[in-house]
Amino acid sequence: MAAKSRLNPNPASRPTLKSLQDGGILHREMIGLRNIIRATSGAVEPFGYDIGGVYDFIHNEASLSNFRQNARRAHGLVGYNGGRAEILATTNYRDWNEVRDVLSAHYPVNSLATSLLQQPCTKRAWFDPKIPMYGDAVLITDKRYHWVFSNNHATEDEILAFDDLLTTPRTLHKRWNHTSIVFHTEPNQADIFSIKMTWQ
Repeated sequence: MAAKSRLNPNPASRPTLKSLQDGGILHREMIGLRNIIRATSGAVEPFGYDIGGVYDFIHNEASLSNFRQNARRAHGLVGYNGGRAEILATTNYRDWNEVRDVLSAHYPVNSLATSLLQQPCTKRAWFDPKIPMYGDAVLITDKRYHWVFSNNHATEDEILAFDDLLTTPRTLHKRWNHTSIVFHTEPNQADIFSIKMTWQ
């Protein structure tokens, strides 16, 4: 039996969602679930949806200070929990001068991140497998297409007022020139009707 999708799709909504997509009212974006692999414990802590991109998250999350050092980043696709995941971790350079500020002097080895990156199934990763990962790492799992509402012609106040009418779990995301509404699950029938009546 197939696992239930966390997007909670409703086949009856397909034609209307397709119509809204064709009309440029909704579009789809690949969004995963964001986690931090803690170096000290090996725990994988959930940090919500990867909305806005992992690099903004790394820049703003205080506990990921290892990424803001002069360190090499290891980035790849790995096997995790029966699926594929994207991982970002920090490691030392092969010929690192010991008198410089090395990660190993300030951050513990991240055993789980190291073992994930060393799997035979790892793709698109460039690093020295003899050097472990240090400090906390970021793991993006379960990437799926999410519905997103954005309208460059609507004002910020109009978007916020419309968001107040919706009931599907969602996140308001401020982009460089407008605000979008990112739905955590497929919009429910009432929200689809609201979108259609207000914007189509």
